[in-house]
Amino acid sequence: MSTTPLSFISMSQRMGLSADQFSIFVQQMLYQLRVAIPCIVQTFNPGDGVSTPPTVSVLPAVMDELYQNVGGASQATPIQWKYPWTIPVLIPGGGNFLMTFPIQAGDECLVVFCDMDIQQWRQAGGVNNAQMDKRRHDLSDGVAIMRPHSAAVPIPDYNLGAAELRNLDGTVKITMSGSTITFTGPVVFEDTVTFSGSLAGGDFVNHTHSGVTTGSGTSGPVASE
Repeated sequence: MSTTPLSFISMSQRMGLSADQFSIFVQQMLYQLRVAIPCIVQTFNPGDGVSTPPTVSVLPAVMDELYQNVGGASQATPIQWKYPWTIPVLIPGGGNFLMTFPIQAGDECLVVFCDMDIQQWRQAGGVNNAQMDKRRHDLSDGVAIMRPHSAAVPIPDYNLGAAELRNLDGTVKITMSGSTITFTGPVVFEDTVTFSGSLAGGDFVNHTHSGVTTGSGTSGPVASE
């Protein structure tokens, strides 16, 4: 592959800028580019289940910096965002299935900013949505991903050998390891439960009980399988 430059004239020369001026120009352009930032959820709206999808209002977890005149000198000053903005939430799922979580104020999230205006897509879905505005990486086009963890919100007893669906402290969880599923915490069934095979060594399809009585009596344990 040829390594010959497309032009012997550098970008700084094309723009009539010195190397230092061009460096400052590029730096200023990058400062205006939004890609991703950790944020803190202020409010959560699960939507109406009909035409309004879930959204969160967020504030950045990291303050921006602006140069301000301080005592006659330009000084970088941290700026705290005062007003949250509302964006859609990434909900894990596929096909006719998805996984929801009880998102709460104070939760951490990562907001990524789309390349283009997504307003029309948010309203209509599908493909071939026209851009309402020619903006790029705008705050209005953020999507919240739940959730990264700072040192303030660690995950205790992270299971390195299995997949888990759990609460933060691990007192309630479903653990999948190899061919085994383990439930930790109370299990409540709200509908008919059908068992196939065995659970804790007992065959739920073909078995008998000992000490069977009529009326309101209580039968004994499993006698055979």
